[in-house]
Amino acid sequence: MRLWILLLTLWPLSVPAKVEVDLDTSTPRLDEPFRVSFSARGNHLSQPDLSVLQRDFRIVGRRVSRSTHRFNDRSEEFMGLDLTLTPTHAGTLEIPPLDFGGERSDAIRIRVTATRPVADDTQGSDAMPWPGNPNPFDMGGMPMQMPPPPDESTWPATSGPAPAPAASSPPPAPLRTRSTTIRYDPGPWPWMAALALTGWIATALTWWLRSRGWRPGRAQPPAPGEMDALIARIGRAATGGDPTETRAALMQWGRMRWPDSPPSNLRLLAARCPSLLQTHLLRLDTALGRAGGAGWSDPELSGLIQAFEKGES
Repeated sequence: MRLWILLLTLWPLSVPAKVEVDLDTSTPRLDEPFRVSFSARGNHLSQPDLSVLQRDFRIVGRRVSRSTHRFNDRSEEFMGLDLTLTPTHAGTLEIPPLDFGGERSDAIRIRVTATRPVADDTQGSDAMPWPGNPNPFDMGGMPMQMPPPPDESTWPATSGPAPAPAASSPPPAPLRTRSTTIRYDPGPWPWMAALALTGWIATALTWWLRSRGWRPGRAQPPAPGEMDALIARIGRAATGGDPTETRAALMQWGRMRWPDSPPSNLRLLAARCPSLLQTHLLRLDTALGRAGGAGWSDPELSGLIQAFEKGES
């Protein structure tokens, strides 16, 4: 029993620590900050050394959170580290592993681009007004007049072919972020604990059934002469005025008489007997409960049991 309780207590073993890494953007750009989050769990965690990041990034923000959880007299620490980083140059950069007191995160490679998307804002409020009309929305109540087209004859002459338009670089491919999670295998302990719990339940159920008279299997019939010897024992104890010995012999007779469902006390035994024998058994039960059976004797008890065994009422 103590071994099963110990196994149930040790079932939730300490879970191996893990470090998760998350990025908030898949396409970080040069000189634009982005956020990277670390989540560590384990024992004896400590803040990592961030100097390894300063080769490729500037640390513009940092936030640390810690907590400790206890379970079955065992403690587990949780640490969160949120960093806001700005790349110092473009290209393929690496966020190196950080050590949280023995638990390290995985290295993550990211691609930093130097290009920025050009917004199409030709129709916005920042569009340049026409010459001669610095504020096209202020017409003094008059309809807006479009200026005449410029005179191309006054333009300076140019020689040579017109410069080719600059080729636009293709947009960078989206960068997939990677979240690193160290999973753990609890091993055989859950199965061992479940087996121990099943055994404990089976033992408790067997004990409960036995306490109510259940016996596994069918009992063997009494040996020849065993029943006669037991009735003689009941007669000697009842005639000699020994109620305790008489009750013990009667209960043994009940187990031998009804092996599949033996009675557990004198009253249940009396309920299975004829009325006259039942009266004598109830007198014995009353005498035992009132004064411990002092002054009780019953010379007729064994004869009534013999008649019952022979089928006489």
